[in-house]
Amino acid sequence: MNIMSAKGGWAFGLKKILYIILSCFLGFLFSILLHVIIEIPYLKLLEKDFYKWSFGFSYQQLVLIHLIYTLVLSVLGILFGLWLGMRWYNKLYK
Repeated sequence: MNIMSAKGGWAFGLKKILYIILSCFLGFLFSILLHVIIEIPYLKLLEKDFYKWSFGFSYQQLVLIHLIYTLVLSVLGILFGLWLGMRWYNKLYK
């Protein structure tokens, strides 16, 4: 039996894995873009009037909120990329 079977053999599986990994990376990049679009205007508001726009949170609490927000947004971006990659791979190659 030839290494390249009717469905493409190992190259077919490698193409799918690479496609999904790159889609996850694209989803992560989109999450970074969304992060920037949300964070920069908010930081400008904080710079103008910290007490008004911090909503009563201290600086340390805002840093913790930022960390959690960053992690959640990154994971959601990667999951979106995974979903997108699996959906479009099936539409394009099957």
